[in-house]
Amino acid sequence: MIVNYSYVTAPKSRGQLADERLEASSPIVQQDVPEGYVNIGGVLRKAADIMPAAPVPQEEVASRIAELAQLVGQVPRIDISTNASTKIVAKAAEEGDLTRLSTMASIPAFDADEYLANREAYLEDIVPARIWQSSGDKSAKKIIRKNYFYNDMLQGETIELKVEVAPRSPVTFHSNNLGQFPNKLTTMTVESNEEGLAVIPFLATQGTYGEIDILAASPSRRNRAHFVVNVKLPGLGLPTTE
Repeated sequence: MIVNYSYVTAPKSRGQLADERLEASSPIVQQDVPEGYVNIGGVLRKAADIMPAAPVPQEEVASRIAELAQLVGQVPRIDISTNASTKIVAKAAEEGDLTRLSTMASIPAFDADEYLANREAYLEDIVPARIWQSSGDKSAKKIIRKNYFYNDMLQGETIELKVEVAPRSPVTFHSNNLGQFPNKLTTMTVESNEEGLAVIPFLATQGTYGEIDILAASPSRRNRAHFVVNVKLPGLGLPTTE
């Protein structure tokens, strides 16, 4: 018996079969592309939307940075003899003990009796790490932020930050991004009043711009209060605080 193999063909792959079905069911339609547009997968897109932007000359970049720096301004210099707190910071810098001014410094546990005996010294000291020294008592109440979480203000303005803790308790406020509290620094501890309300003014000094994160904590309350102060530049048509 003689077999004629000229009529035997290899089976088609799944991909070939899928291509044939697609070709039969979806005829190619030519689409006119208007000037200034490109066809991407059958969708018309403006050429300007997908074309790379022209590089900005380095001279123009430097000019824009210099202009912005002039608008933002420079952080004001502080006389180290301004108050007891600035003297503490100056002494730490002179002695090379800057680690104590870090929010990650290791500090002693809060002692209520020692605080009452040396209240003024405790409030004058600059210890940013106190923002992590909240109460570890699970039965203690949480610190309460009395402002909005997000606050808009202009550079040069002052906003009062408020929290509620136990009456006559220390509260430490710390700004991570410049600005000043009344002691001319970015960290300050104040004492709450008889109602447990602690209030501190925050000044957006020159050089302070953008979103400023501020934390507050008290050893009398659990957790921390978080504020974001969005400092904008005056004269640029930006919203002001009411």
